[in-house]
Amino acid sequence: CTQVRFVMPNGNYDYMVTYSFSLDGHMRVELGSSGFMQTHYFAPSRGPKNSMAYRVHDYVGASLHDHTFGFKVDLDILGTNNSFETVAYKMADTLTAINAGLETPYAAVPPYLKSNKMRYVEYGTVATEEESLMTVNPLAPKTWTFGDKTQVNKWGNTRAYKLGLDANPSAVVDADHYSMPAFSYAKQMLAVTQHKEEEKTITGAYDLNRLDSPTGAFEQFVDGESIEQTDIVAWVTLTALHLPIAEDYPMTNVINHGFTLSPWNFFDENGAMDLPHYLRMNPAELPEDTRYANEPEVPQCTPIKYDIEHEFSGA
Repeated sequence: CTQVRFVMPNGNYDYMVTYSFSLDGHMRVELGSSGFMQTHYFAPSRGPKNSMAYRVHDYVGASLHDHTFGFKVDLDILGTNNSFETVAYKMADTLTAINAGLETPYAAVPPYLKSNKMRYVEYGTVATEEESLMTVNPLAPKTWTFGDKTQVNKWGNTRAYKLGLDANPSAVVDADHYSMPAFSYAKQMLAVTQHKEEEKTITGAYDLNRLDSPTGAFEQFVDGESIEQTDIVAWVTLTALHLPIAEDYPMTNVINHGFTLSPWNFFDENGAMDLPHYLRMNPAELPEDTRYANEPEVPQCTPIKYDIEHEFSGA
């Protein structure tokens, strides 16, 4: 695994970003936030906490805030013409479940299926930028995939990559909050747009200081264009809500989150099977794989001999 890491000091915080590239095709982005709290006066007479903060030290409180990051993920899976597809996980009565997606549906449930309900998946292609605005919902789980639908693996499935977010809360900012539209990328966790050279960043360089009139409001990027089989970009939003506690004084604990890009039918089998030192238990399953056992030579190991005949005479 190759890792690239850099640290961004920003005021009272340091943000540590790590990019990891694994031999089996996985790519991961991890973000760690740490530093020292931006505190305020908190009189002991106010009690131990209020709706905005805990008391964390003598006369010291630290207010609720967020750490929200936007990533531009320029995906070119086997070329620039990609589509954004979803896999939705559902449950329904058995007949509905087995008929989902079939051109010739079953008229009745086969007798060997005894359950009255079953889990199943629905595949979908997202057509436009507006339809791509999505937020992780644990009660309605979906897998997000990106790939060229004209390129398939040995088994006929689109060679794609999955985008998976770590546990990630909403930024909890209403659409009519004064920080909009500069903060509009926080309205969702994922958006997909057509690739445009002029749309380089998810927000303007100085928009923090001009919230009411931003130069790079993200919502301007979403303008109804098609995202099917074209050059597309995924915009990922990661949020951490931080209500500082006593253990964050004097230095805050690291808040970790991130996202992972992983193969989704991209290969014909587990990518780890192609690692140099992997040997197949059954070489005949892939005759063109000519790797063989080439174990290093080591000196002969002779175990140490111990006296096991001692009789403790005269003890």
